[in-house]
Amino acid sequence: MKNLFITFLISLLVAFSVTAFAQDTPPVGKSHYSPNVGDTFPNNVFFGDTHLHTSYSTDAGMVGNNLGPEEAYRISRGEAVKASFGEWVQLKRPLDFVVIADHAEILGLAPAIKEGAPQLQKTEWGKKISKHATTPGEEPKAFDMFVSSLTEGKNPLAGFGLVKSYWEKSTAAAEKFNEPGKFTALIGFEWTSVPGGNNLHRNVIFRGDKSKADQIVPLSSYDTVDPEELWAWMADY
Repeated sequence: MKNLFITFLISLLVAFSVTAFAQDTPPVGKSHYSPNVGDTFPNNVFFGDTHLHTSYSTDAGMVGNNLGPEEAYRISRGEAVKASFGEWVQLKRPLDFVVIADHAEILGLAPAIKEGAPQLQKTEWGKKISKHATTPGEEPKAFDMFVSSLTEGKNPLAGFGLVKSYWEKSTAAAEKFNEPGKFTALIGFEWTSVPGGNNLHRNVIFRGDKSKADQIVPLSSYDTVDPEELWAWMADY
């Protein structure tokens, strides 16, 4: 009986060893590996923001945001930056990419008022909104003026080059902080159509660099509230 048990145990061990060896041996013919083996396309995961506003957007710059594109890029890259209300902020993990998509509608109006841009002194509207925005207690009146211009669909500063100057400052910041392989600063803007109070906001992101993006001035809802006209504008770019 003892010899029979030993023989059985040896047979069991041999069978287990053969099975284990078979499991560790790749199958003959077509392999059944992880689906990612042999991939020939990029599959790294990157983290970023495709819709970041700065003080260049009036609905940010006129309600307390004092940080422009340069500060936004520095924050995105992981630097410590003093926020609009004095506290220091820093991301735990820097972003890999960011799109500063400020509103195209009178892009840069808030910092232009703060900096005393000469274009604002060329129209009565510009003088009035500047006065409201810089008079304590009257700031809401300045924002109301801006909103009213959107409702009417008439750009009160058209033709004075204000948007172009701040657009080129924004693209310059993108060029400055873009670092291929480490951090990507994508040029962009937001077209902000609100027909009947319904949001048809669209972010436009540029493939090229400053030299190409500076050929245009961002299309705004003053120009059209029709998204198909935005597409046509993009096709012509």
